[in-house]
Amino acid sequence: MNTSEYLSETQRAPDDVNRRPLIGLLSATGFAQTGNVLSLVVVPWLVYQITGSGAQTGLVGFAAAAPLVLAGLFGGVFIDRIGHARTALLAEMFSGVFLALIPILRLTIGLEVWAIAALVFISNLFSAPGMAARRSLIPDVAERASMTLERANSLEQIMNRLPQLLAPLAAGGLMAVFHPANVIWLTVALVWLSALSIAVAVRDAAPILDQQAASYWTDLAAGFRFVIQDRLMRVLVLVLAFTNLLEAPLSIVLPIYSDEILSGPVDLGIVMAALGIGLLIGVSLYAIIGHRLPRSWIFIGGLCGIGATYFGLAMLPGLWVAASILFLTGIMAGPVNPMLSTIYQERVPANMRGRVFAMAGAVSLSMMPFGRLLGGMVIDWFGLSTLLLMQAIGFAAIGVVMLLLPALRLLDAGKPALQAQPVAAVPIRDARPGTGLTNR
Repeated sequence: MNTSEYLSETQRAPDDVNRRPLIGLLSATGFAQTGNVLSLVVVPWLVYQITGSGAQTGLVGFAAAAPLVLAGLFGGVFIDRIGHARTALLAEMFSGVFLALIPILRLTIGLEVWAIAALVFISNLFSAPGMAARRSLIPDVAERASMTLERANSLEQIMNRLPQLLAPLAAGGLMAVFHPANVIWLTVALVWLSALSIAVAVRDAAPILDQQAASYWTDLAAGFRFVIQDRLMRVLVLVLAFTNLLEAPLSIVLPIYSDEILSGPVDLGIVMAALGIGLLIGVSLYAIIGHRLPRSWIFIGGLCGIGATYFGLAMLPGLWVAASILFLTGIMAGPVNPMLSTIYQERVPANMRGRVFAMAGAVSLSMMPFGRLLGGMVIDWFGLSTLLLMQAIGFAAIGVVMLLLPALRLLDAGKPALQAQPVAAVPIRDARPGTGLTNR
């Protein structure tokens, strides 16, 4: 994509530039992602301390990842109908409610593993549409801030990645002092702050969607057809599904690695923070020079580089070597997500963003629940080193396949012209001050 061309399309007069919605959306993303990272550290650690079982820890990981797929497949229509900003607001509010039940149950009737699995499942069933809704808002707030999509998506990813630097350290330190279940209260507060940021700063930037009489299933089918008929998106989501299958066990591996090989929750915070630093650097580099690099290099090189680091982890090194390996992993992985977000936003009309983004995300994440479940079982049966070696080999195989896929040449083909969608079209009016979060 030619960045100067996009800037000329979205450039506003100085008096019309409004960065407040962008700042609000970035703040909401930062709060929500900090809460997500905290729970990603705390919940597996809590389950492993209760059960001592990699398989049961993986089962809870499956329960946490499965709603990301289900909500994406079937919830995207509601994002477009309810509205992007309103969905983001309501999703975080209800997600926090169900997370709060984990420490409440511990203090009342007691906390069982099945209850943890059920509550994280329901919580993520709400939070998943919120993530897609926030991503759907980026083109609108970027336009109001007179900012390119590459830059806006990089800033959004920085707010996604910065918590991966700070939150694991905070989680490790807090769990060394407090019961892990009590640390979840901080996650609850953060996701509610995310909802507040949307309500206060983003509402006037959200487009108002006039939904016509199309049925739910018609709208759902329109989103599905868009994904499968766009050749590049179809290939990207399928490749990502398999890479997520391989990468998913990492959220199980690191807590167990820290408990068995390293020295506990503080070391867990350090290695996850190292990954976060690498991701932050990778995203920042993309914000500065990403629009000048071939997208195929970023995508194929990044995913192949991620796989190479797993060979090092399979040797089960000590703290600082493991932290260094994860740091390099983060640098290579960092540019991939903002680049993919930019590609999707370039190709999807505004009236279909909720459906298409949620569905593409669901397909991309469809193998993640099974990756976590199988990863826990492999750890119990064969050990950590075997699982990490299997992940490394799998990434190497995917790298070879990607080099042979003709569709990935479209990564460097530039921005396509968006056309009106004939199925379940939704007219869009500019948001006006005072309209709030309602859809008319």
